[in-house]
Amino acid sequence: MNPETHILCIAEHYIKITFLNPKLNNVSLISSSVNFMVPEKPADQEYLYEMVVDDDLKPIEKSRRDRVRDFESGNGTTIIDLLDDGGYQVLFKDNRGNECSMLQSNKDFSKVKCALKGNFDARHFGLANCVMLTMSMAGSYKQTLMIHASLVRHNGYGYPFCAVSGTGKSTHVSMWLRYIPNCDLMNDDNPIIRIIDGKPYIYGTPWSGKTPCYRNVKAPLGAMSRIDRADHNYVEKLSPIEAFTSVLPSCSSMKWDIDIYRHICDTVTKVVETTNAYIIHCLPDREAAEVSCATIAVKLSKRPMSKNNKSQPTLRKVQFENSQLFPIIISELEKGHTAKINLKGYSMRPFLETERDCALLTSPQNPKVGDPVLAEIDPGHYVLHRIIAIEGDTVTLLGDGNLSTEHCTLADIKASVVGFYRKGRKHLDRTDGWKWKTYSWVWMRLRPMRRYLLAFYRRIWLKFFKPI
Repeated sequence: MNPETHILCIAEHYIKITFLNPKLNNVSLISSSVNFMVPEKPADQEYLYEMVVDDDLKPIEKSRRDRVRDFESGNGTTIIDLLDDGGYQVLFKDNRGNECSMLQSNKDFSKVKCALKGNFDARHFGLANCVMLTMSMAGSYKQTLMIHASLVRHNGYGYPFCAVSGTGKSTHVSMWLRYIPNCDLMNDDNPIIRIIDGKPYIYGTPWSGKTPCYRNVKAPLGAMSRIDRADHNYVEKLSPIEAFTSVLPSCSSMKWDIDIYRHICDTVTKVVETTNAYIIHCLPDREAAEVSCATIAVKLSKRPMSKNNKSQPTLRKVQFENSQLFPIIISELEKGHTAKINLKGYSMRPFLETERDCALLTSPQNPKVGDPVLAEIDPGHYVLHRIIAIEGDTVTLLGDGNLSTEHCTLADIKASVVGFYRKGRKHLDRTDGWKWKTYSWVWMRLRPMRRYLLAFYRRIWLKFFKPI
């Protein structure tokens, strides 16, 4: 039997799905994607991912995989294993515990295979989850976010409303559709945001929850909003850090995957830079829609205009204070995640440079003398410096590029450093590796000469050899 291949265009990304046994598995299993099917992919475009549906696919040997997570999604159970080559194996089960599909992917989800099980409904459920999960993870590498939101379009701009299931995002959108002119529903559960040429756009998708709204439509992103039930209607504009922490939880992600999570955080930051974000405290009534629309809707007459008379988003450079950002990072570390942060400041010169290098953090791992750590030396004042002494509960810290020390307690050490990404490289220089240990051994013993070495580095070395 000849395979059957279909090409989808979702959020202007091209996806190739091949059914090896089209008599059993075919396009009827993804009927909500009919509006997204195209006859071919343009020659100048790449596939976001390619999927092969093959029921003969076998599970990866247990010796090659480790369990990452097993969680209830509301519609069933998802079981995720990390493979020894960096890829994933994912099982999807329905609410009755029946296995519906198994997905196997490479590291960046650009190549995936899946096997389906059960009757038509089970296979439909299983394939939909495979396609959607792969879209979310592969898209993360392309400045693309899948968010949990209900999406309305008003005067040509898209407005997603995020909330915990059952809070009332669909209800609020229904108020817009009923009482606000020039509105239409783009998606009711899983729209996609893309950054294209620095501008955010939002798209309908084949996944819309219980509302059958599978529209292949696109709009500039007007604003980001989160719904909060209240006893009266009012809108709160969020600061950049508040906007970041409001948008990020609504994005489909794998927090344990450093690369995917970093790309998603970078894309959320770009969204926050270009788009206002709000919390809409509201009742489920007409006034709520009118108040929110009056506050968050793009005022077309006030939009900056380009030479070709098309409205352009205003770019806002977003910078987060350490006192705001680090508590969020530390909270994630305490849950067992890792975090990659950009270094800012000159206190770890000459090996590490400001705004060039990154550190990979984890929860404190038995800190000892010589280790670089993130510590809170005063309330809200964080430093990433090296431990040079531990006496009882008192820790003495010194930045490699500093001459004076700081002090804290063991409880003030909030993170250990796994390693550093230097000079834009993707390879991690681990703190337990030979390179870092050699550098540390030499630099620590040159401490009596540090003042002169740092002066030479600043005044002479950097004039001829700029940090790259």
